[in-house]
Amino acid sequence: MNLKLLKYFTLTPNVNYTERWYFKSIDKEWDEEAQKIVNNDTIQGFNRVYDYNFGVSTSTKLYTFFRPSRAIFGDKVNAIRHVMTPNVSFSYRPDFGDPKYGYYDRLEYYDERNDRVVRQDYSLYENSLYGVPGRGESGSMGFSLGNSLEMKVKSDRDSTGFKKIALLESLNFSSSYNFLADEFNLSNINMSGRTKVAGTNISFGANFDPYALDTTTLASGVTSVTRVNKFELSENNRLARLQSANLSFGFGFGSDTFKKRREARNGTATESVEEEPELPDDDNPFSELSEEEDNPILSTNVSPLEEGDDGYAKFEIPWNVSFNYNMRLVPDQSDFNADKMAYKHKLTADISMTGRISLTKKWDMSLSTGYNLERSEISHTNLRINRNLHCWNMSFNMSPFGQYKSFFFSIAISSSMLRDLKYEKRSHPRDNPNWM
Repeated sequence: MNLKLLKYFTLTPNVNYTERWYFKSIDKEWDEEAQKIVNNDTIQGFNRVYDYNFGVSTSTKLYTFFRPSRAIFGDKVNAIRHVMTPNVSFSYRPDFGDPKYGYYDRLEYYDERNDRVVRQDYSLYENSLYGVPGRGESGSMGFSLGNSLEMKVKSDRDSTGFKKIALLESLNFSSSYNFLADEFNLSNINMSGRTKVAGTNISFGANFDPYALDTTTLASGVTSVTRVNKFELSENNRLARLQSANLSFGFGFGSDTFKKRREARNGTATESVEEEPELPDDDNPFSELSEEEDNPILSTNVSPLEEGDDGYAKFEIPWNVSFNYNMRLVPDQSDFNADKMAYKHKLTADISMTGRISLTKKWDMSLSTGYNLERSEISHTNLRINRNLHCWNMSFNMSPFGQYKSFFFSIAISSSMLRDLKYEKRSHPRDNPNWM
């Protein structure tokens, strides 16, 4: 639900409530002989386990326009627009570990091996199907800032018209502050963005930690690195510490790409709507086309194939393929720089490819694979073949490379009403090395 506030602000309240019904709970105790915690008893009975949270957020848009210098951009660029979207949100979640809710219990025992008294809390509904409410009270304020940059230029096709070009599709910053946390109230700062240059999609992101690291030398001589509740700004004179970063380049092309270029070159580009053939009712799996409609040999309503400029029938197979080059900068936990009080980073990269081809209207094939440049090996590869069998659908998935080689074969009714009527065959993990 969105509400207008002071004309320029959008107010969005939200309430989330989750109800779980369990018919048993557990009771734990300390086994003195085995020196470990064991399940003492399973208590049968009806138990309501619920949790909730609520909050409110508000956002607005700020626009900035400016005209660039004609000496640099020429006469084609009319204006550049910068759109900023600030957002502030507040949320609250009670501490469902409080004894009044009855979701958790405390176990107290004497640990002989370490000669100490241990107090440990555990959930009465541990390992239950729908989980348990989390512990700890939370009252946080989230804040984010979105940015986009567009340029308005004169159109080459229309001397009086303009077109918009996205210089920066998005550039977002976000973080939050938990007022009720005992320490580390400020969360990590996230940055993400994307744009498109010459048909190539570029996306990037980074994660920054505002808290500093400290070192402690143990009795064994090993240096331990821990995160402390002190800001990087006060300890190391920097706003935050880079945790990780990523950069991705992606582009794709297919049969439509070359078709549009060919039509544009020949000046025959037209917008046409292709009519879909009438199919049986998906909700009624027993509805069928007539014998003539289902059999192209008997059918008398077969439309002639479209002819090309050379007089021959056009033969087209829809296909598309896309490539992605991904780079990630991650901290090297084995290499700590004591001078900068930060972990050194290592660069990992991989190339991925996805492709799809429709051999006929009913046969469809897709492939996804990649190559890890750091380990010099082929990453997870998946081949999928799909066949439309009228009211049924057949699919075959195969992962032929890597540690987790597997296959999966399925024939199922297309109707959602009878989706459980199917035959499946899959490989077992223990057979992976020998199935192919």
